[in-house]
Amino acid sequence: MIEKAADRLAGFIYEAADDAKFNKAILRYALIIVVNFVLTISFVMAVSALFGYWEEVAFGLFIFIILRAISGGYHFSTSTPCFILTTLTALAIPLVPLTVTGMNVLYAVSLVLFILFSPSNLQKQSRIPKKYYPVLKLVSVLFVGLTWPLYSEIMTMAIFTQALTMIHFTFWKGGENK
Repeated sequence: MIEKAADRLAGFIYEAADDAKFNKAILRYALIIVVNFVLTISFVMAVSALFGYWEEVAFGLFIFIILRAISGGYHFSTSTPCFILTTLTALAIPLVPLTVTGMNVLYAVSLVLFILFSPSNLQKQSRIPKKYYPVLKLVSVLFVGLTWPLYSEIMTMAIFTQALTMIHFTFWKGGENK
């Protein structure tokens, strides 16, 4: 769905350009990212407004997006599963009640995951040079550590969700890393 819309939009832009000095495939890829982002945020905010908790959802999304930008994470090969999972997760995060103990456990697990895996999968999704990856790790770990004392259920769940997206699963088959 999103890919088809980006295809059509890329075609219109490419044909309308007088001096097309850009690659249509690159334009399509960029449009998929932009269309997916705008569509996901718009849909999530509309649904959450309909149910009366858009402020909580906006806060959770803000934390998730900022942290994801500096720590990376798993990316689906197509935009549809990304749209579905992001929508469901963003709408669910503010609905999860947590005790102080629960928040402490999730923050501790999140901190360990950020120390182990941040930044994750940025090389294919960002133009940030690898030499800055230790700085990104430090910033993301500090963000998690410094927000811990705030005891926000939404922040805790957004951070924990982002931490889960960074985990690398390695499967061994026939002695080779697959």
